[in-house]
Amino acid sequence: MSNTTILFVLCVNDESMFQACFRQLASLPAPHGYHVEVLPIRHASSMTSAYNEAITHPAQFKIYLHQDTLIVKQHMLLELIPLFLQHPSLGMVGVIGAESVPDNGIWWESSDCRGKVIEYRHDTYDVSQSFEFMQQGYEVGIARQEEPWCIHKCGDHFDAEAYEKARQTFLANYR
Repeated sequence: MSNTTILFVLCVNDESMFQACFRQLASLPAPHGYHVEVLPIRHASSMTSAYNEAITHPAQFKIYLHQDTLIVKQHMLLELIPLFLQHPSLGMVGVIGAESVPDNGIWWESSDCRGKVIEYRHDTYDVSQSFEFMQQGYEVGIARQEEPWCIHKCGDHFDAEAYEKARQTFLANYR
């Protein structure tokens, strides 16, 4: 694709979180010749279905971001875009993940986790997309970060039943 758009795609169900994220994204500098757009997707049946809505958008670069994530690495785009331009087989980069996923499908239980993120919770990620990119022949990487690039304000609620259902679907499709 030759479009010079960097598109942030956000699944939105909390307007105040989205507005905070949007204001922060609008302040990020883009590489020369590129411009940033934000695509909020509201009323989606799931986060993955929302993200899939952006597949046909002509943006050259798409950054899928939770609405409750704030980027603290102000020059992230200035590092990330040249990385993709220098490595055309690179299809996806995350800020946290694992070299290999254990048989149970829970990446954070892997013995070889990589990356950094500041996770914010009071009390108390999307692995299938990585597998889809690899099945299409792309490389998937984790950004080398001296300091974390983002803060993920995860919230306090964890739906164990929904997570288990999604984990079983992941295992059925990718193991």
